[in-house]
Amino acid sequence: MKTPPDHLAARLYDASAQILRLDSEVKLDEVATTIDVPRATLYYYFSGRDDLTAYLLTRHLEAGSEVFAPVLSGESGAGDKLRALLQAMIGFLAEQPGVCGGLLSAMGSGIGMQEVMTANDRVIAAPLRDLLSHGRESGEFTFDDAADTANLLLGAMLIAILGRAVEGRSLDDGGFRRSIADQLIRTVTTTT
Repeated sequence: MKTPPDHLAARLYDASAQILRLDSEVKLDEVATTIDVPRATLYYYFSGRDDLTAYLLTRHLEAGSEVFAPVLSGESGAGDKLRALLQAMIGFLAEQPGVCGGLLSAMGSGIGMQEVMTANDRVIAAPLRDLLSHGRESGEFTFDDAADTANLLLGAMLIAILGRAVEGRSLDDGGFRRSIADQLIRTVTTTT
């Protein structure tokens, strides 16, 4: 895959909801029509739909990491940081449920999605694992394996958001974000 120029990247990113929609696999020709560029332009930068999907998911993961970074750099304890991080992640993903579907597909397909999984690990899962490990070391959290626990939390968020999206229920609900974050926090919090 070649890196598209900024103007094309912005058009693709803006059309991500349509491109990554849950109900079908959009073809590159349809994407070209949607963003009003010649088909040849997309075929120059992307070998096919999987290549485009990997590109978009990676860009979304990187955008998400920019949203989450301030939460991780705060001075609060691990529990407060985790709660704030989970709410930020849920809020970010709720604004684009197609990304949730795309990430789950990427995890399942393997072929052609290595870039997505590498980006997910680098910009999302690794900082979450680090926070979990810090919380375990400080005695705030209890679990056996930080990697498994991070995957559990990430997977639960994706499924919760997708479930709501498929049912047509509102994702723009602070109560939903708090409730899911609180439930996830309880899975790692040390009980006394």
